[in-house]
Amino acid sequence: MKAKEYLKQVELLDVKIRQKKIELAGLKEDATCTGAFDYSSEKVQTSAKADSMSKKVTKYVDLEKEIHEDIERFTELKHKVIGQIHMLDEPKYVNVLFMKYIEYKGLKDIAEEMHYTHEYVRRLHGWALLSFEKIM
Repeated sequence: MKAKEYLKQVELLDVKIRQKKIELAGLKEDATCTGAFDYSSEKVQTSAKADSMSKKVTKYVDLEKEIHEDIERFTELKHKVIGQIHMLDEPKYVNVLFMKYIEYKGLKDIAEEMHYTHEYVRRLHGWALLSFEKIM
């Protein structure tokens, strides 16, 4: 695995967690929404609805557990990657990689923040990746 792909794992896992949280909110709404009742119809057994509700709640609980496990994995991965970035000897490399792969900033934003040209930061990023690959 190349350094860039390895470092991008942090953001990818973060995106997946955020999307699962959106899905979880939808499942929560489904599980807690009882819907409208039609009082004009005859009363019949409601066990099918209860089964449906329990399935929704089960899906919600399972997804919530999955998100929790993903968050733990994300925290561990992020900590590990930060530690590896900090192993670099060049402060500029550390700054560029941290801003790019931990703070998810674009190279233009990094250039502005570091007071360098975009072209220089682009080259600096490449050099930092090469240096990072050596310590992987």
